[in-house]
Amino acid sequence: GELAAADLLVCLDSGPMHLAALLDRPTVALFGPGYLAVWQPPGGRSEVVHRQREFACAPCLQKRCIHPGRNCMDALPVAEVLAAVHRRVPAAFRRGS
Repeated sequence: GELAAADLLVCLDSGPMHLAALLDRPTVALFGPGYLAVWQPPGGRSEVVHRQREFACAPCLQKRCIHPGRNCMDALPVAEVLAAVHRRVPAAFRRGS
């Protein structure tokens, strides 16, 4: 359906991320406290943005962050997410193509 027809998916570490990988769709996955080594999408069509190295508590299994003022999801730089999206946008959609 819709996901199989997607030109690019930007999502959290979630079920849709895994389905996009299964369908070989370009993906930018935003990881917070999840186990990156276990759950990151496979293959060359996906890119992961994370800041786990900056947080000694990551990865974790907390339902609520123990650092509500500064946590691994809030630390994701918008500019880095946009750069990842730009790298994954199919060439047919780029200006001048």
